[in-house]
Amino acid sequence: MPHNTIANSFKRTVARIGMEKLCFHDLRHTFITDEIRSGTDIKTVSEMAGHSTIAVTMDVYAAATNEMKEAAAKRRQEKFEKSREA
Repeated sequence: MPHNTIANSFKRTVARIGMEKLCFHDLRHTFITDEIRSGTDIKTVSEMAGHSTIAVTMDVYAAATNEMKEAAAKRRQEKFEKSREA
């Protein structure tokens, strides 16, 4: 299927639901971030995206969500509290 066919269909759908600022490529970023958040290892995500290196995946596509930051902070706090108990 030609890229323009998909892109034009996506644009019409996005306009119909009132989210004109969303572009088709945004779905790629969302997919990659969601896969990382779900626990898929970065090498697998990078290969699924067709990137030449994991650096491209991490530097360009992956986003640190608030949920991911909160989980990291919680892990750090738990580790700190455990070290104080010892």
